[in-house]
Amino acid sequence: MRREWHLNAVLWLLDRAGVEDHDCGPVVGDLLEEYDSGKSSGWLWQQTLALSASVAFKDLRANRLLAARAVLTALVVIVSGMYVRALVTPHLLWAGERTGFWFISGCTLMLAGWLVGVTHRHHRLATLTALVCYAILAKTWVYASHFRHYWTLPGNEMLLLRDIVLTAICICSIFVGALLPPRRSGDGSSAETPRRQRVREGV
Repeated sequence: MRREWHLNAVLWLLDRAGVEDHDCGPVVGDLLEEYDSGKSSGWLWQQTLALSASVAFKDLRANRLLAARAVLTALVVIVSGMYVRALVTPHLLWAGERTGFWFISGCTLMLAGWLVGVTHRHHRLATLTALVCYAILAKTWVYASHFRHYWTLPGNEMLLLRDIVLTAICICSIFVGALLPPRRSGDGSSAETPRRQRVREGV
């Protein structure tokens, strides 16, 4: 049962990421055959993530302009979210906790990922990689520029680890948003790879 769950999760990820669109169908088939022959679920996930990362960076190098456009598209959402956050956050603070700040930040990044996933379905991995790299660089700059002015203040030392964890969760929400929209076939219907159809039918 657990092996079936891992297999379905991996197939869902590969399908939404569009890995088989990059001539990786035989490689995916080999992974599934190795898994059926007794390889562990951990091995399957390791190989799946390695394959996805390899496809993402190759696609990114081949579509730099498209990736830049995806980042600019996401920035429209992010800047709008920052404006909304500045207006709404003061009304969502409970007992000094910045719950509203982090909630709106996570939702904004998820929406940005969703927009990129919808508008760049056929190059989702490349554009998602570019957006995540931008988010990591931007957040690193924020932490570096504000470290002495905020996290070194008395009483704020322990907040650094909390903020880093929450930032990582917000960045992960980009993946969630980007992978939610299903890919589309040529006639506009939801795409489903033949390999996934065979697995679903138990063939």
